[in-house]
Amino acid sequence: METREERMEQWQKQASAQNQRLLWCVFGVLMLFPLGQIFTAWQRDNVLAAVVRAQSPSSIVPVIFLSIDGADPSNAFINRFKRSSLVVRKASQAIDKSPPNAPRLSPPSTILIDTASGQRGVKLELDRNSIQWRGPFWGKVAVNFPGAGYDYSVVLTPLGWICVGKKMSWIS
Repeated sequence: METREERMEQWQKQASAQNQRLLWCVFGVLMLFPLGQIFTAWQRDNVLAAVVRAQSPSSIVPVIFLSIDGADPSNAFINRFKRSSLVVRKASQAIDKSPPNAPRLSPPSTILIDTASGQRGVKLELDRNSIQWRGPFWGKVAVNFPGAGYDYSVVLTPLGWICVGKKMSWIS
């Protein structure tokens, strides 16, 4: 007849084997249906919006002309910033008023003017594929400005995605 300790030990071995099989099944399902990729595709625009919100409004450059994947963002994406202090426009709404022979990568000589307000602005180029996921709740985003590039660290909080760091990655 088995003692209580022997039965508990046998039950623990069975539970351990079942847990191991369950973990392998979950791993197999995740390999077939990459849940992380589905999550990240859904969150990409939210991460890019956090990077745009991290830009501080300035009296020198009050308008941000936004380009995502080399094209204008959607109206829905632009409307995310209606209630913020930032003035965000599509890149196509900028007129280049730079002198004809000015170098194009130097920020002081690149003069972009907003067609609606006549204010000066800067172009912000974002790429959805430049997001490097470090986990489901944080990542790094490469952002290009005229003359410099930055890496922004982003984190998902209960209030949404926020930028927690900024590091220069290149300068011309």
